[in-house]
Amino acid sequence: AESIGQDHSKALAAEASDELEINWRKTTAIWLSERGMFRWARREYAAILSLNITVSMEWSVRLELSHLMWQAGDYQQAATTLEPVLALPDRQDQPATQALYIDRPTLLANYHFYAGLAAINSGDTPAAGKHLQQAMDVEGDIDNPDILIALKQVAHQEPFATQFRVYMDAMVSDYRTQVLDFERRLIQANLRERRGIESILSEYCNQLAWLLAKCNESPREALKLSLRSLDLEPDKATYLDTLARCLFANERYEEAVQTQRKALRFSPNDLQMQAQLQEFQSALETQQNQAAGKPASSTSPPRP
Repeated sequence: AESIGQDHSKALAAEASDELEINWRKTTAIWLSERGMFRWARREYAAILSLNITVSMEWSVRLELSHLMWQAGDYQQAATTLEPVLALPDRQDQPATQALYIDRPTLLANYHFYAGLAAINSGDTPAAGKHLQQAMDVEGDIDNPDILIALKQVAHQEPFATQFRVYMDAMVSDYRTQVLDFERRLIQANLRERRGIESILSEYCNQLAWLLAKCNESPREALKLSLRSLDLEPDKATYLDTLARCLFANERYEEAVQTQRKALRFSPNDLQMQAQLQEFQSALETQQNQAAGKPASSTSPPRP
């Protein structure tokens, strides 16, 4: 009995030690990524995956790690990190306790999104379109404009052109309905309710503005929505990033560059914001050279 008790105590101590290391490494990874040290952050997440962790912790770490890879443009690595989700059972087939902690629809949508981007980079349009359509069709509360924006890149071919138009019209209509609904709620809200409603409304405005601007549809509406989001939540980096994109879509390149620089002052280590600034600066330089009668620069901006 004494031996069994000692073994149990050792097991508990080992489990507690593992939990401390997991929490320490996760905190370290977040700290590193916030400071732009993404390579080291990825190492910390990878180290966590090698430890004895719960299933829910594993998928939480895989999701965060794949997001870092996506931000860096490592789309194939991001997809590979989430690929084991294909072997997970559907929610209704998962044990009740496991289903509570594993958001399979989000994991599956992100896997197909990243795999679609990787296929675009490799020039495999059919595979890209198939993955992105699967990402759009995942059941659950998945409403990611970036998936649809990626599908736009293969919408020059059928059946993806038709699919894109159907998805685009549906998503834009849904966002417009939500914006109008929360504008009405805000008018009727008391002081205690206003902050929560403003936060949701600003997010809907920002998401719709980003979708329209990136897809080059209704640029004036996109700009109006983006300004509304910043009216509700001023100086938010992601909203300034969207405003810069909207200004760019309206061919206001100099303002786009200025706004993107402002966004980066609030979020200086965001790789995608940095890439977008380079894109805008290149367009502004071309515009200025054309106005001055100079030849266009031979360099092209990196793909965001």
